[in-house]
Amino acid sequence: MSNSNGKKFATSEEINDPETPALPHALGHEKSVLSTFLREPHRLGDTKGLTSESFYLKAHRLLFETVMQIAAEGDEIELVTLVQKLIDQGQLDALGGAAAVTEIRNYSPTHQLFDQHVRELHQKHAERLFELAWRAAANGDEQEHSRLLAERDKVRELAESRNTLLERMEALRYDPDKPPPQDETVMTLQGVPIAAKGNLTTIQAKQKAGKSGLVSAIIAAAIRSTFSAQGDLLGLEWTCEAKGAILHLDTEQSLADHHAGIERARKRAGIFSIDRLHSYPVVQFSIDERWQALRAKTKALASAGKIDVIVLDGIADLIGDVNSGEESQNLVASLMRLSQEYACAVVVVIHENPSSDQGKTRGHLGSELARKSFANIRIDKDGETNISTVFGTEMRKGAIPKNHGLCFQWDSDAGMHVTIGTHSEIVGQATENKKAAEAFAKWQEIFSLATDENGTKSKCPVLSPQEAAKLIQDMNGTKNPPSVDAIKKQMQRAETLGVLR
Repeated sequence: MSNSNGKKFATSEEINDPETPALPHALGHEKSVLSTFLREPHRLGDTKGLTSESFYLKAHRLLFETVMQIAAEGDEIELVTLVQKLIDQGQLDALGGAAAVTEIRNYSPTHQLFDQHVRELHQKHAERLFELAWRAAANGDEQEHSRLLAERDKVRELAESRNTLLERMEALRYDPDKPPPQDETVMTLQGVPIAAKGNLTTIQAKQKAGKSGLVSAIIAAAIRSTFSAQGDLLGLEWTCEAKGAILHLDTEQSLADHHAGIERARKRAGIFSIDRLHSYPVVQFSIDERWQALRAKTKALASAGKIDVIVLDGIADLIGDVNSGEESQNLVASLMRLSQEYACAVVVVIHENPSSDQGKTRGHLGSELARKSFANIRIDKDGETNISTVFGTEMRKGAIPKNHGLCFQWDSDAGMHVTIGTHSEIVGQATENKKAAEAFAKWQEIFSLATDENGTKSKCPVLSPQEAAKLIQDMNGTKNPPSVDAIKKQMQRAETLGVLR
């Protein structure tokens, strides 16, 4: 192809010919956009006006067309399916093989400039059309010249319609006359909002602290919604109309444990019908398969109606490395988009570090969730009493201090965790009982050594602080007795606990 001076211009098929000047293009931007579509298939819902002609390189056009074909057929966009599709069509070699497809998929892992790169593709496409229109005019083809210019104008309009970053920011500028809709709360704990549509909620605890019990109560509250029924929801309450699906993915438990957990949730709900519940144990799936399954199921449920809540029991199993800042940010951002795209609440469960007493969750993922979550709910279990307390101090709509938190404990007769009161009531009393038992054991030993004035054992001796100090000295085998003032205080505490009179 040449202009009026006989100079050739390269087409997409001839781009590698160093002696042929190419039409305007931006191959890096093309690869970036394709990479984003392959790694974040949900973006295919809005291709931003792109067509195969938006790409200059023939291989890139072919890849885009194949991806769109897979999406149109309702299949998930993942590497194995894409490569197999290309093999079936006899086109894999035209793209450079599976390695070339993988290289494009991994080309731009952050995708932060996706909109800017799409804009660049539109601009380069418009420039190519202008070059081709000029050639048509040089060759005397006025009809083709007019057609290409009209097409160029449409593409240029698309490019100019893509908002720049500053324009997108400006659209979000605070305006007192245009308040956004309020986040719709869907669930409360002791009356405090903990989950809302378009937001994340994080449940965190150490291993075996009662997370499964709280998850079953969350599912039960969603099942019951605003209907009246009998059943212990561990202080949770669903607060809005519930007509959408409840999607639950369990990445940690066996098939049997998962089934038992859902049975307990049904019992808690007190509602026979669970048509809205879609619960799946996906422990045997790979990380990629879990994410693909989540995307596929949300898409299917949304097409059939709506989604009320998504519960992900084991969010760390949807990521390769919880200590990767980039992976963690991408996962949390994807979950935020998921919650807003489907206008539902997303509840995730994550483990706390075993060595942390401050509620530090696992890696960068835990930190990112803590910053972005609507509410961060903690479960703390007392190892001696086996009492779990659920509370939250990092919450947008009000805190639940630990001493006001709700306590629950496993009940063998009920076959589930049951509410037993607030922390101040239950754990406080348990602490007092423990102190009393320790004091009773100590003073019982002291009194067992006491004798009456005749030197014989007495069932109920009367001891002064001085006498008690001497007996403690003998018990401990020390040279000097403890301070009488210290013994007085110990006796006063023991009297307060009901051990002494």
